[in-house]
Amino acid sequence: TFALKNGDLPAIQSINPAAESILDLNPDDLPGSSLERIFSGFLDKTLIDDLRQVAKDGQPKRWDRLEYHEKHGLVILRLKAFQTLLDNLVVVFEDETKHIQSAEALRLSE
Repeated sequence: TFALKNGDLPAIQSINPAAESILDLNPDDLPGSSLERIFSGFLDKTLIDDLRQVAKDGQPKRWDRLEYHEKHGLVILRLKAFQTLLDNLVVVFEDETKHIQSAEALRLSE
């Protein structure tokens, strides 16, 4: 879950072990950290602004394919963000890497 700090950048309040694993994050570094710092492997200004807007206005948003570059290589994610309380949001991460890689391998083999 994320909360806006002073109406600005979303800061992490909590994260589940699956997200830690998918994004290869150290849980000790997370509470209070900004999205820009923690997810610098794929977050750009547009995504940060979109997440901030979800927290403010409550309109859910979905991204079907985001590439995240972490130390073990490329991870392809699907994200869904929705408001829980004013200025708070939840972001759901789905790792699509293996599915997309398998589909690509099948396509290349034909």
